[in-house]
Amino acid sequence: MIATNVHCSSGPTRPGCDSRAFWVTGLGERQAYVESWGYTDQAQAAAKRLTGTRHVNYTRVPFFDPARLRLNDAAFTAPTADILARLYAAGVRVLFADATAGPVSPALASLAQPVFRDAGVTIYLLRPAP
Repeated sequence: MIATNVHCSSGPTRPGCDSRAFWVTGLGERQAYVESWGYTDQAQAAAKRLTGTRHVNYTRVPFFDPARLRLNDAAFTAPTADILARLYAAGVRVLFADATAGPVSPALASLAQPVFRDAGVTIYLLRPAP
């Protein structure tokens, strides 16, 4: 399984962005811990709940599991050995960090093994906790 900081179809992750960026899993052929959620049943249901008198596009609703998203994104913005161990325990083995999707902490390189770097993208392998 892969974790990524790519959630929006263009630009950095921000509230209300178009959450249909599925290219990381599409090209990597891996399941994601969190990637994008625009087409999920949960996003469709949230849009229906929020619509009321105004139209809410399901591609722009917040992720349905905020704690999971916080853990995922903390691996990139404020990584710690504990955060990465929690992701590893959840089945994550690879981190796909895209600097155009949001900030990536330089500390990540000392906590996970960088195995590929090109044009703002770095791929890391997670190590099992000692």
